[in-house]
Amino acid sequence: MSDIGAQKYLDVKDSPGQYLYEYRLLDRITRMDRSKLKKTYTERKLKQVFGWINAGRGLGRGESYSPWIRITRGFSSPVSHQMFSSLSIHKRNHHFLSKLEHHTALQLAYLGAVELRECLPLWPTEHQHPIEIDPKARTVGLMDIARDAGIEHGNFVGSDVPYIASVDMMATIQWQGKTHHLGVSCKPKEILMGSIRAQERATLDEIYCRMVGAMHLREGGSQFNPTLVKNLQAYQPAQHEVLKWASTGQLQDFCNHLNLSYDGQPLHAAITQAGKVVRIGDPLASTLWRVGAWVHLIDIDMGQRISMLKPIKRGKDRCLGLLAAHFLGDAK
Repeated sequence: MSDIGAQKYLDVKDSPGQYLYEYRLLDRITRMDRSKLKKTYTERKLKQVFGWINAGRGLGRGESYSPWIRITRGFSSPVSHQMFSSLSIHKRNHHFLSKLEHHTALQLAYLGAVELRECLPLWPTEHQHPIEIDPKARTVGLMDIARDAGIEHGNFVGSDVPYIASVDMMATIQWQGKTHHLGVSCKPKEILMGSIRAQERATLDEIYCRMVGAMHLREGGSQFNPTLVKNLQAYQPAQHEVLKWASTGQLQDFCNHLNLSYDGQPLHAAITQAGKVVRIGDPLASTLWRVGAWVHLIDIDMGQRISMLKPIKRGKDRCLGLLAAHFLGDAK
């Protein structure tokens, strides 16, 4: 199996049953006032949460991961643009609750993420470690973290059931031969700074990530390069294309020719010529070009405007270096 797109971690599932036991949701619901024939918002919400837990929401690794909050027909937001989108990391689609989350994930995928879990629940009580693959590895619950930090954890409205918080994404990134774990809280700066509770939530995310051995980033998106985001959206290959070609000699030869020759030619002509060298036609050459650029085998600056009618713009290392500095900082 190739390094690119390879599953670094085994699929380790925690048992939904243990969370049902810990929360005792059924017992709590039966203790609520049943005098009203019509169920209250709290009752409906707790029933929904029970269903999510029972369905395995927030559990699994890699392809089997199921985000805590999923985009459905009945789930919408008046303030954010939700995205149901694929990345080149997994075969499954991802549920992004805002453009900011999608653009963040897209750049992490290009940088070298091998796993990305969106809307990862930070369970209130002791639970399976979100990074370790050993089923016996446990980590402290968010209620204890909140208590020690002097921050209110919070319950579901109208109940004594602890609220189930989540971090927007947890990514595992391979960069320069090392593996990095990064939790990201996506919130525009003006929204974050305008809400004390949003700041408290981001603080709890940060403490939780630190305790499980991950870095943490509060991402507002203001430093994103819009040209890079557009290029990544336009030239992102499908995951099956990456898996098929990333470790082949044909892709390596194609990219070598594209890197060493044709600097004065328009990019579309250079792609065609490189395809002829490895004996493939234009449609497949276009696929190899997208895969090669995505897996960093082609020296092209994805942060600059790409025109098929102009020569290729070099600067891959500079572009990736800026991304690594933004997301990974001084991580070694």
